[in-house]
Formats: sequence, C-alpha cells, structure tokens
Amino acid sequence: MSVLVSYSYGGQYYDGNYAGLMNMGSPGTAWSSDILKRWQKPGDITNVPRVQVSSGQDAASSRFLLDGSYLNIKNISLGYSLDPKVSKRLYLSDVRFFTSIDNAYILTAKKGGDPQQGFDGNVGSSYPPYRTVTFGLTLKL
Repeated sequence: MSVLVSYSYGGQYYDGNYAGLMNMGSPGTAWSSDILKRWQKPGDITNVPRVQVSSGQDAASSRFLLDGSYLNIKNISLGYSLDPKVSKRLYLSDVRFFTSIDNAYILTAKKGGDPQQGFDGNVGSSYPPYRTVTFGLTLKL
C-alpha cells in the first residue's frame, strides 16, 4: 500500500471567480447563492454589502482572500499477490490484484475550492483534476 499526500499550510489566495459572482454585473449575470446573505436593512450583521449600482461595487476586496491551506490525497495504491502455492494450483507463476485512485480527496477551507489551481477570474485552458480509479489483475504463466 502506498499513499501520496501533498499539503500546504498558511497563505491566502484571491478567488476572482467568486468575486465575479458576488458583484452587480450586467443584466443576466449569475450570482453566488452567498448573495442572499447581503445587507438589506439596518441592523443586519453580514460581511456581504448590499447590492447596488455604484462605482466600486465590484472592486477587489480582501473579502475574496481565502485560506490557501489544503491537504490533498493525490494517490492511493493497493496491491495483493496470491501465495505462490495457490498460484501454482491455478497453473500460473504469479497472480496479482491491484487498484489505484488518483486525486482521491482534497480538504480545503472553501468547499469545492482547490488552491493548487488558478483563481484569477479568467477562464483558462486547464481542467480541474479529476478522480481516476483503476483496477487490475496481472497473470503470469
């Protein structure tokens, strides 16, 4: 069994995509559901300002600085070889079962976030890492 883990502790990153979903934008612009937590009336306690058309509403803000700490389980590999005596009864010299999981899990401060990726608000040509599960069987005659 082997496990490959990467981690980073501390630091922050600016989530430009989230910032874009939290400003007025133009008609038809999608908003984050967090906009429902916006300030609406005196006495409201929130860190989301009211929605209004004004200059500076969509300015960069420290509200969009997120904790960049993460723990990423990149790979888990498991394998098992049958006892040689059992393999010989099957008329084989070796029988091995194995499985591997790539990008198994990432734990971050923001659900769905991945501090390893770019969050500058631009649509890039990169894809987020996807989880791959592989199973296999090796038979040697």
